Order: sequence, then structure tokens, then C-alpha cells
Amino acid sequence: DNQRKNEIHTHQAEKEVRKIEDTLDIRIHRYDKALFSINPDSPSEGLKRVAADYPAFLIDSSAWRNPNYIRQISGFLKDPYIKEIYQDVNKQFGDLQELQKSLDLAFAYYLYYFPTSSVPEFYTLIEGIDASPEAPKFMYAYNQSVVLMLDWYLGKDYKYYKDYNIPQYIRLRCEKKYVAIDCFRNIIANRHLPEATPITLLDNMIEEGKTIYFTELMFPDQPVADIIGYTSEQLAWAEAHQADVWNYLIEKEMVFSKSDDVIRRMVGLSPETKPFKNSPGRMGSFIGWKIVTAYMESHPDVSISDLMGDGNSRKILDSSGYKPLK
Repeated sequence: DNQRKNEIHTHQAEKEVRKIEDTLDIRIHRYDKALFSINPDSPSEGLKRVAADYPAFLIDSSAWRNPNYIRQISGFLKDPYIKEIYQDVNKQFGDLQELQKSLDLAFAYYLYYFPTSSVPEFYTLIEGIDASPEAPKFMYAYNQSVVLMLDWYLGKDYKYYKDYNIPQYIRLRCEKKYVAIDCFRNIIANRHLPEATPITLLDNMIEEGKTIYFTELMFPDQPVADIIGYTSEQLAWAEAHQADVWNYLIEKEMVFSKSDDVIRRMVGLSPETKPFKNSPGRMGSFIGWKIVTAYMESHPDVSISDLMGDGNSRKILDSSGYKPLK
């Protein structure tokens, strides 16, 4: 278990986190709402207003003078499918108070561990559901900003995900409880990882493990299944069979493999980890997290910042004492 996240609940640490939280004012700018405030029949004036209020990476400052863009935005705002998704986003997220609270607390923990770091600006966006995404872009970072695609968080049974045959293993991630978690797991964690691209399977497993471990610390009261992105059944399978998967990787000499196919099979988004029947996907990420957790438990002097910046995955494995029991 991750003892560090239990330690955060000591009185002194909690007091510090709450103090930081009181100073935070996370801003989530509703770019989607701003766009929908534009009159689709004569969008120029509205576009000029939005372009003045929002950064250039979202909208060009001269967009309101561009006939092609005006035509595009008018079509977008009149599209019944887009209008319906926008209404569904508003129903699901309301005034974003709940999301703001989750982010406030998570960033308070983050600044407790990384006091010199900064909090990004957040923007919301709706683009419409891509009918054939390999792995949809739930959010992306641009410099110090994070753009949240709220139409990817409308619930695993949302009709358009089903209509477009989005696979279930992806739909399971489309719940609003994952927005804040994804922000740390997919974006904020990357700020602290080594710049060097991971090469071997072990490099990738340890990087994934660090990211899960890091995100756990920012959400100490969230079930670990949510942090990993598993259902409770998938987590139970992973706990019960991690030794089988680890021994398989050793026997097949895959631990230090540089094969893209092997890496994708073990840490890529997928319905299962082949060749293991009934397994969840990303068992390599799960084992990476177990290795990192074991390493941190046996090295209490190593800070989360030290861990994230350490690019030596072999050293982390060797000194973790990770030996899963059958």
C-alpha cells in the first residue's frame, strides 16, 4: 500500500493542505459556453468578443474577419448534434462547482508536495465525438493551460458513445469522476518526469507506475481503482494474477524489450492484456505501480519529487524488492 498517502492525514499535514487550499482559486473558463453565446446567424460581433477574451491557441484574434471561419462557426453552432451534446454537457456538469472543488483540493495536495509549482488555467471545449478514436483526446495541455473536452465525460452509457461504437474499455473512462484524476495522471504528472523518452518495456512500466503513484498522492481518499482506471473487478483480477503476468514477462525475456508491439500490449489502452484471458488492459502499468510503491515503501527518504525525476528504471526495480506472491 501507498503509506505516503496515509501520512498526509496527520494533523499537521492536513492543516498545511487546508491552508494552501484556502489560497487557491482555480479558474475554469467556459470557452464552450462563450462560443454558444454567439448568434449563429451573424457571428462576427460575437466572435470578435470571444477572440478578445480567449487565448490565441483557442481562437485567432482575427477570426471574426475570416469568412471561412465565420461560415464554419455558424455551421458548428447550428448543428443539432453539437447543440444536443452542449446541452448534455450543461446537464452533466452544471456550473462546474463540483469539478472546481475536486481540482482545488487536488492542487492543494500538489502544492504541498511541489511548493514551487504552478496551477494551470483551465478551459472547457466541445468538439463533438470522434466516431473512430484509437484513444480519444480527453484533454490536452498548451503551455500553462489545460483544455478539458467535456463531451468525453458524459458517462459510459452515453448514447453517442454507443452509436459511434466507442469500445467499452474506453467508455469506462468517460465518467465525470475521472476529469480531475485525468488532469493529474495525463498532464500534471508529465511536468515532473524525465525528458528522456522511455525505451524499454520496464522504462514504460516504471513511468506509468510513477504516474499512478503520483496521482494517488493528489487524491488520497479516492479508491485506487479510479486512479488506475480499473473497475473493482479488474483491480481484483490484477491483484490476484500480477505474479503470473510478471513471471511471463521474465520467462519470455520481455522486461527489457524495446519492441513497440510488446510495450503497446502491456501499457497501451486495450480491452485486455494479451495473452491473459479475462485480464484488464495495461497490466504492465499496474505492475509498474506495484514496483514503484514497493520502492517508495522501502526508501522513506526518497521524496515524490526525487522519484518522478529518477530516470533509472532498472535501479528502481532492483532496489524495490518487488516479488509478487503466487
